[in-house]
Amino acid sequence: PVKINEAWGFSRTKLLLKEVRSGWFYGLFQRDALKEAWYSAERFEYVWGQDMLVLLPFLLSGAVVGTPEATFYQLDTGVSAVRYKPKALPEQAHMYFSYLYECFRALWLSRLTLWQKIALGPQMVIYTGYNCWKLRRLVLFTLRAPFMPIKRLFVRN
Repeated sequence: PVKINEAWGFSRTKLLLKEVRSGWFYGLFQRDALKEAWYSAERFEYVWGQDMLVLLPFLLSGAVVGTPEATFYQLDTGVSAVRYKPKALPEQAHMYFSYLYECFRALWLSRLTLWQKIALGPQMVIYTGYNCWKLRRLVLFTLRAPFMPIKRLFVRN
């Protein structure tokens, strides 16, 4: 958080997008701004990843501050990923592109300049890959699909 707090403007936004962690979701927010971001993230039909979509408008506006004095303990059991991430390839691809769409939507609605939005386009792909699915995994899985048993592609455990 210290190097983020020292950055300003567009460089701060880029740094926030790069350094964001899921635990930031549990910070303090202005109620009206949080409600707006929450309702916007509800457009995304999957539970997995919604927290990071809620954070995205705050990251794009640079409205995130931190302090090294705060301590956050997080227990990551992996149960959430098992329960909420799609298992079948078509659902995974749909989730990825839906998430990417919501990232670009948040970027477009931000107050950044057109050139800053264009410059952050690749970062939205990285943000999606970090917080949803990695595009590389989807592509590799798709390329391997013809060599896999057909039922494995469409399993919904």
